[in-house]
Amino acid sequence: MSRSGDPGDGWHGLARVFRFPSSRRRVRADVDAELAFHVEERTAELMEREHLDRARAESEVARRFGDLAEYRRQLRTIDDAGFRRDARSEIMSTALREFRQALRSLRRSRTFAWLAVVTLALGLGASTTIFSLLDRIVVQPLAYPYADRLVRIGTKWPGIKAGEEYGTSVFMFQRFHEQSKTLDQIGIYHRDLFTLPAEGSLEAERVSGIDASASLFGVLGIRPELGRIFTAEDQIPLDPQVIVLS
Repeated sequence: MSRSGDPGDGWHGLARVFRFPSSRRRVRADVDAELAFHVEERTAELMEREHLDRARAESEVARRFGDLAEYRRQLRTIDDAGFRRDARSEIMSTALREFRQALRSLRRSRTFAWLAVVTLALGLGASTTIFSLLDRIVVQPLAYPYADRLVRIGTKWPGIKAGEEYGTSVFMFQRFHEQSKTLDQIGIYHRDLFTLPAEGSLEAERVSGIDASASLFGVLGIRPELGRIFTAEDQIPLDPQVIVLS
């Protein structure tokens, strides 16, 4: 694209052809430089062949070229697509080259290879476990209707094991139940171990469970598969005890 007798422009053209664009900014700069190169070539040609001054030559070149902004947009689109294609190819080529180099290095040192494999296995296993826990505890919603409206109420005592949170007492539960204006429902529970007494040929057995208020099931939106859940009458002291089996 350079004029004969001007070797500098020729070398500049070769450099422009074989330079790999390292960014979209480089791509756009190359497009602008290419258009400017062609405009300058045509301007110089008109000045030399038709003996026009620079202003008239530039005006004539602009008329003949047409909408340079549209040409620039089209060329940038084409070059951007080529840049993305070349970048993907370069990334894949680099990754494959690094993978082959890593394999050769591991083959030369079997002990290091085994250590690397064990380290990777432990790291991946630990990462998978942590992600599973975070996904279940933090990301996934609780397995209850309207889980985003559930809150847990606790009590902190300043100066006594600072930072630790204690459960709400039965007295505070009653206060919240009677006076709260922001809670639709409130329930209370306490984890404990219980003893199933021996009967017939069955031995006594310790089982885990909770003491729960009847309102807890309504708070969590739980419905029984069979039978019924607790009612307010089941909470009367000294009445026969009722249990719900999970």
